[in-house]
Amino acid sequence: MKTAILIISFTLLSFLSQAQKHLVGAYGGLNISNSLPISASGYTDSERRLAPLLGISYTNMLKEKLSLGFDLFYNARGFTQVSEITNEFGDPIPDYNREFKFEYLSMPIKLGYNLGNKIYGFGNIGVVPSFLLNSSSRVPSLFTSQGVLTYRIDDITSISRRYDVGGLFELGGGVKFETIWTYLSLGYQPSIIGIFNSDESGTPYVSMHSLFLSFGIRYVIK
Repeated sequence: MKTAILIISFTLLSFLSQAQKHLVGAYGGLNISNSLPISASGYTDSERRLAPLLGISYTNMLKEKLSLGFDLFYNARGFTQVSEITNEFGDPIPDYNREFKFEYLSMPIKLGYNLGNKIYGFGNIGVVPSFLLNSSSRVPSLFTSQGVLTYRIDDITSISRRYDVGGLFELGGGVKFETIWTYLSLGYQPSIIGIFNSDESGTPYVSMHSLFLSFGIRYVIK
């Protein structure tokens, strides 16, 4: 993790020294995530997790329409596994579900194309390396045929992969003022590796994907 941070820092500093215009900013919004199973795993029927999205950004305007961006944001992902556990009558037990939560620190690197002056639009593609902070699951601990009575929280950080790599596709637009740019954006992050250490824990191969809706403000440094 330290090596990755150093590489990104040196790359950022080199672009800062050459930039025609660069912007720093902050953003927040909503992160909607769910599981994306690659193989038959029993996780095919799942419900999404909704979580806040908070981050900071740096954008280098390489040319009038081309940009290179680096972000750092809190990436809360997860899903709820819907289980088909039945009672003695063959009916599903209500709310017998297992909830997974994964908290990451993510550092997207993205290449963007920008159009417009006062009112502008943009599109970004990129890669999102992420580093796991912690992970947990909430599982039923006491239940009857009528439903779940209590749950317990398990720390599953030890069986979770300590990093994630995903793609990034983002579209947005906003308004430019003299030194402030505001924007709204919609982004999609599909992971390309699994969330568990399958070889060590015996857990199935499952990856995640996320949809971001965010509002941000960027300050222009000339």
